Amino acid sequence: MVKDTVVLDLGSAIIKCGFAGESSPRHLLPSPLDNWSRQAASRGWGIEEWTQSLGPLLVRLLVHCLHVRPSRNKVLICEPLAGSKTFREALNYVLFQWLRVPAIVMAPSLEMPLYTAGAETGLVVDVGFRESHVLAVAFGRPLLHTYAVVGMGALTLLDRARELLESAATAKKEGGGLSGQRGDRLPLELLQDIVTRACFVVGKEDCQVDAESIAYEEKGFKLTLTPELRSTVAEGLFAESVDDGESLPIAVLECLRRCPRDVRRLLASHVLVSGGVAMLPGFCPRLAEEVKQRARVRNRYQELCPLLLGYQGTSRAHEALAPSAHAPSIPPPPASSRASPPSPSALCLVAGAALLAPRNVLSWVGGSIYAGLLETLPADASPFLLRGSYMTAVSTRGRSSQDSGEGQGGRVPVLQEGLSTAGGRDVLKDGSRDV
Repeated sequence: MVKDTVVLDLGSAIIKCGFAGESSPRHLLPSPLDNWSRQAASRGWGIEEWTQSLGPLLVRLLVHCLHVRPSRNKVLICEPLAGSKTFREALNYVLFQWLRVPAIVMAPSLEMPLYTAGAETGLVVDVGFRESHVLAVAFGRPLLHTYAVVGMGALTLLDRARELLESAATAKKEGGGLSGQRGDRLPLELLQDIVTRACFVVGKEDCQVDAESIAYEEKGFKLTLTPELRSTVAEGLFAESVDDGESLPIAVLECLRRCPRDVRRLLASHVLVSGGVAMLPGFCPRLAEEVKQRARVRNRYQELCPLLLGYQGTSRAHEALAPSAHAPSIPPPPASSRASPPSPSALCLVAGAALLAPRNVLSWVGGSIYAGLLETLPADASPFLLRGSYMTAVSTRGRSSQDSGEGQGGRVPVLQEGLSTAGGRDVLKDGSRDV
């Protein structure tokens, strides 16, 4: 019964799809959403343009990848907190009108990682492709006023890797530089492979890097990956931007500063980092170190120092899960103990061993757990939006638009010809038919 619900995580770089109740997604596919979002911003896409783009994508995910009949499966979608309203409306239209799914539910992607840690309170740091997002969740409730976003992500690392490699090729044409059969411009896929397989993050105070140069040869390119390149690609996430002074550690501090004082200690002791970048060795200890260092030197965050400076250094203890944060929720101390000095706390990043999945799929796995929990709720308490309710709302809105004289009220996107066939079968041309 649980596997009747399809779980989709429509990321900017990677799309993950699978079934509720499973511990990992069935498929991980390259995502076109980043390119589409840039086109939508520059060309002013409306619902019709988004619908024509999302239709083939969702058909591929549901029909060709998961081999399901959309009319028989509910869909849970992990959506960004600050997603576009036009994108959501187009997504609903494709799922309900074209694919005729019985029900859908939108789950905030920043809340889902907490389900993989078995917690209802925590500070979620999601390092995405172009942006990184930070949100505090207290006792199952997102504190929306604490939401912070910084324009740095995985693309920052890839640009840094390309800069170092191409500058090395310019300075040294032979031996340790860059040579390629198709020119010196490194493709994005190659940079992703280099960062994933060879790069790591060192502590801020580490003067010497205990690493060796690596000879890398792939897709016609011959590269020498020096220890400097392997250990410094992530520095852009920690360095403050020249334009506005933003950085990932500053976003974490700003989010924590906006939180109510009575939950700051609990949030600081349970910080959950998600995203593919967070899987780089040493990334989480370095992030904890940078956050503490910024709190020391900036007057704006001096009040947070007692919460963050529990232990010093850059050891792996930063990733250890505090025993008190293992429970889903922690009640406040009894009144008799509040007069005594509080026990020392520290910024504590949840260790990977305490999670149910790798950091790059935390949102999807959390969505899988969440969808399984929704199956246990009675129908009148379920947050799923039913297709009948959606169609009724659309019909009511269309009649209201016609009565008010708006000519565009009844206009709906038209399905492209190429989308009516999937695998040689006519599945979408007639809306009354199933896949």
